[in-house]
Amino acid sequence: MTDDAVHLASLEWDVDRVADFLDRFPNADVDLAARLVHLEYQSASDRQKVRRFLIHYQDRILYGSDASYGPQEADAAEIAALHADWVQDWRFLVTSDFMHSDDFDTAFRGLRLPRTVVDKIYRRNAERLFAGAWDTPQTH
Repeated sequence: MTDDAVHLASLEWDVDRVADFLDRFPNADVDLAARLVHLEYQSASDRQKVRRFLIHYQDRILYGSDASYGPQEADAAEIAALHADWVQDWRFLVTSDFMHSDDFDTAFRGLRLPRTVVDKIYRRNAERLFAGAWDTPQTH
């Protein structure tokens, strides 16, 4: 059985602490929901440390955003802002672009993770953790 420890196990301020948690609890997975800014902040001072963390624990990390959206949402500005946030998260993980956050002053670079790592974080780990969730019932 696998357990999901949401929000980087609430240890988001230090990837070493998250790594210690994952080592101590080998059946736990963590998600990035609402915590990517903490990884961006840490990468401003030690990009390689954050990159190594995500690569090392790639099988135990899931992407999440904490943003809610449903069919009742129709405000174009909200939808555009939500999309911009998702694109910013994606850019941080897949490019080496210089970036800036509204949450802190220091510029940082994207992590340019390997595609296989990004695929796990965004999709494959969720498919494993929530096996069968995307299956559709057979109709006769």
